[in-house]
Amino acid sequence: MSGLCNSNTLQVRAQLHHLQLLALVDSGSTHNFISQTAAEQLVLVIQQQTGLSVSVANGAKISSVSISKATHFDIEGHSFIADFLVIPLARFDLVLGVKWLQLLGHILWDFQALTMAFIEDQRQIILHGTQAPVRCALQVVQVHSTDNGKLSQLLTDFEDIFHEPTALPPIRHCDHRIRLKMGTEPMVVRPYRYPHLQKDEIERQCQNMLA
Repeated sequence: MSGLCNSNTLQVRAQLHHLQLLALVDSGSTHNFISQTAAEQLVLVIQQQTGLSVSVANGAKISSVSISKATHFDIEGHSFIADFLVIPLARFDLVLGVKWLQLLGHILWDFQALTMAFIEDQRQIILHGTQAPVRCALQVVQVHSTDNGKLSQLLTDFEDIFHEPTALPPIRHCDHRIRLKMGTEPMVVRPYRYPHLQKDEIERQCQNMLA
């Protein structure tokens, strides 16, 4: 997944029960996440979380979200506890976001040495990364409703209807059209001026529409 916002990230090795996991520490992600595959392998106690959806970096949304509360995990022999939202993850087993980072206080990142350091119980903890930083950026969106989860279930059941369109709509019995008066000619309008910095984006959108 490719991130859309600037964030500090570090890949680390974590252990949850008997399983070795690849974790991404990502300040661009609002919450902590665990992959559905890892949660099933670990047989975690999870419960459905209504009223939430997860916005992925490419713009897609996951509306069916479960949670594993007070989950214990270790990184380099140091123990931590966090709540994890359970969603499908392709590249990582865990994503440790702002909800976890807030508990650590001041953090010192060193992206040359691939380390992050913080103080816990008056001693310095240094975690070491395994690879160069990448971006993930998962954002939890609150769905405000008083329907006891009925709206979330409705969005899940008809998810295909709410997907962003990728092509022209199908031909229908009564298509929309604008009726012009007989003999009407196209209006001639001078091109609108636009800043030079918008040129590339305008051309990109025009190419997308032509395609």
